[in-house]
Amino acid sequence: MRHLLLALLLSTTTLAAAQPWRVVGDEQFAPYSFVTDADDTPHGLDVELVDAVLREAGVAYEIRLYPWERVKRMLDRGEVQMAFQFAGTPQRQEQYELVGPLRSGATVFMTTAKTAISDWQTLDDFSPYVIGQVRGYVYEEHFDRADLARDTSAQNPR
Repeated sequence: MRHLLLALLLSTTTLAAAQPWRVVGDEQFAPYSFVTDADDTPHGLDVELVDAVLREAGVAYEIRLYPWERVKRMLDRGEVQMAFQFAGTPQRQEQYELVGPLRSGATVFMTTAKTAISDWQTLDDFSPYVIGQVRGYVYEEHFDRADLARDTSAQNPR
């Protein structure tokens, strides 16, 4: 039995070493991950961080970037071994095995000069407005739970 287990472990390790990990991230999340019109080579800070960590770990891998909804579907279907750029919310922590964060950031609000929003104190101050968001993205937990009018028709941050 011990020899069978050892043989199985060695064949699994050999197979894992022969097959590079498929690693995916968001293709339009500049400056963290993006592809250009010139080619589909992954670029960005998160790409460089993931690349450095996997190289240091000695893992064979290939990084590709796709639209965010496709990234999540690929991970859910087991088509890839790793995906990056998930917000560490309680829901996502139940859904996926998260590590990190790789970096920290902040959710910010942008508006045109015509809609000057100044001196806001709480998220309730945004209730007269429609907030634009990227479909499928998760933001800061309090913002995601806030009762605000939202337009989630954007497919990417552009």
